[in-house]
Amino acid sequence: MKKDALPVAVLGAGIAGVQAALDLSRLGYQVVLLERSSRPGGKLTALPKTFPTNDCSACVLSPPDSFFCIRSPHFIKQGSDNITLLTGVEVKKLTRNPGNFSLHFYREGREEELNAAALILCPGYEEYLPANLDARYGYGRYPGVLTGLELEQRLGAEGYLCRPGDNGPLQQVAFIQCAGSRDPAGGVAYCSAVCCMYALKEALMLYEGAAARKLPLPEITLFYMDLRTYGRAYESYLAKARQEYGLKLVRSRIHSIIQLPGNPRLTIRYAPEEGPARVAEFDLAVLATGLRPPDGARDLAAALGIELDTHGFCQTSPLAPVSTPQPGIFVAGAFSGPCDVIDAVTQGSAAATACAAWLKENGAGPVKSPLLPPSSGAVDPSPRTGVFICGCDRLAANLDLKGLEEYCRSLPGVDTVRELSLCDPQAGEEFLRAINENGLGRVVVAACSARALEPVLKARLDQAGLPGVGLKIVNILDHAARIYSGRVEMATRKAGDLVRMAIAGIKATAPYMNDAITVAPATLVIGGGAAGMTAALHLGDLGYEVHLVEKESQLGGNLLRMQRTLRGADVQAWLAGQIRRLMQHPRIHVHLDARILDTSGKPGSFQTEIEIAGERRESITHGVTILATGAGEKKTQQYLYGQHPAVVTALELEDLLKTRSPRPAGAQRVVFIQCVESRDAGHPYCSRTCCSETLKNALELKKINPAAAIYVLNRDIMAYGLQEQWYEAARSRGVVFLHYQPGEPPRVTPLAAGTGPEDKLLVRAYDAILEEEVTIEADLLVLATGMEPPAENRRLAALFRVPLDERGFFATSHPKLKPVETPVPGIYTCGLAAGPGNLEEALASAQAAAGKAAADLARERYELHRQVARVEGACAACLTCVRVCPHGAPAIKDHRSHIDPLLCQGCGACVAACPARAITLTGYSPTEIEAELQALSPEAGKVQSTVIFTCSYCAYANSENVGSTSCPDDVSILQVPCLSRVGTLEVLRAIEAGARQIVLTGCVAGQCHFRPARAFGSQGPGPDPMLCQEQAWRRARKILGELGFDEDTVKVLRLPPPTPGRGQPLI
Repeated sequence: MKKDALPVAVLGAGIAGVQAALDLSRLGYQVVLLERSSRPGGKLTALPKTFPTNDCSACVLSPPDSFFCIRSPHFIKQGSDNITLLTGVEVKKLTRNPGNFSLHFYREGREEELNAAALILCPGYEEYLPANLDARYGYGRYPGVLTGLELEQRLGAEGYLCRPGDNGPLQQVAFIQCAGSRDPAGGVAYCSAVCCMYALKEALMLYEGAAARKLPLPEITLFYMDLRTYGRAYESYLAKARQEYGLKLVRSRIHSIIQLPGNPRLTIRYAPEEGPARVAEFDLAVLATGLRPPDGARDLAAALGIELDTHGFCQTSPLAPVSTPQPGIFVAGAFSGPCDVIDAVTQGSAAATACAAWLKENGAGPVKSPLLPPSSGAVDPSPRTGVFICGCDRLAANLDLKGLEEYCRSLPGVDTVRELSLCDPQAGEEFLRAINENGLGRVVVAACSARALEPVLKARLDQAGLPGVGLKIVNILDHAARIYSGRVEMATRKAGDLVRMAIAGIKATAPYMNDAITVAPATLVIGGGAAGMTAALHLGDLGYEVHLVEKESQLGGNLLRMQRTLRGADVQAWLAGQIRRLMQHPRIHVHLDARILDTSGKPGSFQTEIEIAGERRESITHGVTILATGAGEKKTQQYLYGQHPAVVTALELEDLLKTRSPRPAGAQRVVFIQCVESRDAGHPYCSRTCCSETLKNALELKKINPAAAIYVLNRDIMAYGLQEQWYEAARSRGVVFLHYQPGEPPRVTPLAAGTGPEDKLLVRAYDAILEEEVTIEADLLVLATGMEPPAENRRLAALFRVPLDERGFFATSHPKLKPVETPVPGIYTCGLAAGPGNLEEALASAQAAAGKAAADLARERYELHRQVARVEGACAACLTCVRVCPHGAPAIKDHRSHIDPLLCQGCGACVAACPARAITLTGYSPTEIEAELQALSPEAGKVQSTVIFTCSYCAYANSENVGSTSCPDDVSILQVPCLSRVGTLEVLRAIEAGARQIVLTGCVAGQCHFRPARAFGSQGPGPDPMLCQEQAWRRARKILGELGFDEDTVKVLRLPPPTPGRGQPLI
């Protein structure tokens, strides 16, 4: 877009809207993000944790490029100058005009108008509370009946719950699923997609809350119809709840809940799948309420001419999941149907990519390239040091800023001191001008939150071509002014101490610049299925060269065997069009019958060698890689597959239907068996698509032969979200669904000998409702064998240094926040390569990956901005760093440790653990931390300080609220990336510098942000950083004890994410 071009308007700043805005800004587009509430984050801000990682929801929402927490009192706009965030917005009028949409809205009591080139609609959802919750469940009448959201908010605030009403012990808890969902008579007909998983999460929170307080674990029963654990790691999440805590599952619909007079407990009447109706008492009943379309959805749709489905959600095509029929209008998140955070994040990125491609097609390019101006690369051996003190009112109210400025001028080695109101967005230019005019190479900023300011100021330095300037932020607001509120002299002295320590640390920092390289403006896409083709086309449409490598002799992957989607879209017609576009696209090079031989290089400049047709070799230079290798249908040896002609897989049935084979058309009895070698010990995940494929094929068989008897033997039907309507359609057409238990799977035997087409099968299964075994004489048996990753993934993972998850799919950086990013910068994954998903989901993830890749290519010069460890001293190859790294970054080569910068995440565990002090981490090297501690040494008559080491995530966010707690003595807070960076030596150095007490504050158990993201309760590939921390502290305590110090000299605090405005006591 040119300077006078219109911005993109994103309506709704929930997780999908925030993601869309961030991705568009990285592509160089101006974005106006409009939110009706007072702050961004949407519904997710009300949730303390998210499944399946049980991560803090604030961390999920925080910008991924920085240490940041939305629960900090310093919440400000992050990420890009291209984003304008408007909160408290009430849109009154929308005028549709592609390329020039008009929005009229009220904000802060006045009417405003905005013109936008395109719209991305992310208005989210509302909690659905049907009218019958009171009559049926006693909601609102009985204090022991809560919704899931209410329970979670109380757990987030209180940690645990007593029995509502009389505060008695919580012994029995009932979770009641589908309270209003999947209920056409008293609620809504669709599945809300998230309820089963959030119920499991809340059950785990109750168990852990009790365990943390050393209380007896409550007995929790979950009443459900189908337990929809359809995500990649969701089945493991369920297994943890059942195996470790004894969660009970009862397939049932609840009849009623009553509370008898004088009895604090609830009486629940329910009808289980087998046996008569039963009655049980519980202390708490939790209703899994669902999702409904947002308020104002119909008005929004009418104004923009977009269609809503019968439920009120935005109608999109399964082959264009984030686009509407109206040009320039895109959609993401729950507005297009119930979905969880993973899908909302993916759709947000996909919508940004689709929007950018549409804008480019219509002549509106980015405002500016996010290109970093070239820097000289020279490093000043003795850089000048400057101090900038923020002069905002919050600091001036409790600090003597002039006195602080004079003190800073008196410090040795300080060349420039300036007071500057850094809260003012216009101050950025003055900040850069002062650095240039004074030739500063090291800058200390005394202001507020380092988490909030650091990414903003670093981005400004990068944009100004000054990436080598050392920067250190000192939080004199929270760590001085607020701690000593009302004591100006004490607060000012503490602010001076903190600045003095920061100056000592930054002066001890060895000058270092990452090598910036010119980005090769091309992308290598590996895999020519639906995801690979979609990613390639979007990148090509955005103006970038693409090399698409497919191992087979034709494009299409699994789509070659698929006729229609569940929603009826013609897959073959769409596929033909996609292949035609690819082969004719001027920027896309298609390499068929090709395989990857080798790859080398670094992000921004990879060199990959491919072999074509087993003969010709070709070298490709590319800046970004997208792994779209797909997945295949698992072949099984169960149920006579491969031994009997009447036994086929789901894809083989598609082939038969495609060729109009007489076997399915003439079959009078067809049996489908779900979860064949899925959701078991060997394949502990749901393949996500099998149930929808069965529904589609069952309906197709009914269409061909309405008289056919069709049986679906299943454990749970995973018809999540809006797929529920096809489940109901199949039932209404006479398809019979029978549940079986994993311990009692169906049995299949031949009816008669021979191999002719007339042979039939006997299928036997136990029916819980009839309480007897059912025998079906079947003409055709269809096995839903699920998906498994290709064996080639292991070789590619080794070549590109991308880890695989325990199932063999490519691991992503975070299953919630980064669903297409791998841990290796510049390498993305999408479609079935990242895990099971349907076609619609694969296309959205491909669009998301394409947008991420395009943002990398738009930079034109690539520099790895995150801090990484480096081996600079004498290494003994003792393997300590190899053992402690949670990401597998160090390796021994030529009798010396080498740390892979692509895998290193900068936690500092190896730096703290290295016995030779041979490893350094810019900003947190042993020399820098020692220098800061030495600067702490007490002056004559000064009280000895308490030193608090705080990690850069939850603990630091808590320290920003520390002004709300009392600090009776002198406190100095030192930030480190992760508490694993604090080893035995750092603790001893602090004592040596005069500290009377050391307080180590970090994230709670299992929530370390440098631990590789994984499903809650599962084992990761590397050690948990927390183990390294505890070993170091035990050693330090032992040494201090031998020296005569009290064991309480070193304290450890595990801090949860803060409650806004309320800090945790740190000392």
